[in-house]
Amino acid sequence: MNALAEAAAVASIEDTAHSAATVAFVERESRWLHTQLAELPGLRVSAPTANFLFAETARSTPLRDFAESRHTLIRDCRGWPGLEATGVRVAVRRRWENEILVQLFREFLCES
Repeated sequence: MNALAEAAAVASIEDTAHSAATVAFVERESRWLHTQLAELPGLRVSAPTANFLFAETARSTPLRDFAESRHTLIRDCRGWPGLEATGVRVAVRRRWENEILVQLFREFLCES
């Protein structure tokens, strides 16, 4: 690690205000996104524990393809080692991005 990278790393570790704001943001947005997705039929959404959510659905691959056709990437978790359920993983983003994601899920579930 060079001196510049080290200085940046130390500064980011010491910026506790930014860290606290980031944690609060992720907690707030992940709760909101969880609530929105959990209301949709055909999904079982795990409680958020990080900056992403896992939604169980037997149609993970078609959902991923549908999202991709609308320029949105979600992770198809089908076949992941140690994961018995099929589903998708989505990142928690800014509210306007989360709203687009929820609308995408609604469209997929209504069209399928």
